[in-house]
Amino acid sequence: GSSWSAESNRNNAVYDASCSGTQTAGLSAGGKNSSNAKQNHGEEYDGTSWSNEGDLATARAYEGTGTCGTQSSALTVGGQPASGTIATVEVYNGSTWSAEDALTTARSELVGCGASSGASLSFGGDTGSQSNVTEEFTDVATARSVTAS
Repeated sequence: GSSWSAESNRNNAVYDASCSGTQTAGLSAGGKNSSNAKQNHGEEYDGTSWSNEGDLATARAYEGTGTCGTQSSALTVGGQPASGTIATVEVYNGSTWSAEDALTTARSELVGCGASSGASLSFGGDTGSQSNVTEEFTDVATARSVTAS
């Protein structure tokens, strides 16, 4: 397209949230509200409207991997809960979030990419200072691994 158009608003106003998916099958979770309180709300977008879906187990903002996955298979990692920085990883299966192997280095504001929650890459971020840590996540049926470099 060549222009932006107004669509329906997200149910919960947030910023610094994670997101993944496409223009017609989006997913957003976490973030902060106008009082700076960390949120755990999960919402799906169907191209027309937002619906409340599974919430993160850990409310957080500045989580990484904004583009790791799809609306039905996503991954959110790290971030900042009420205080500190965490290495927590949660996987979305289309309806609920569940805990997964943690990052080897806790950090927030990291970048990530991947086509699904089963194979993702996270890098950079904030560990108290700028970080160049790179971690690869693989979850292939019986083989799970988190590697760092």
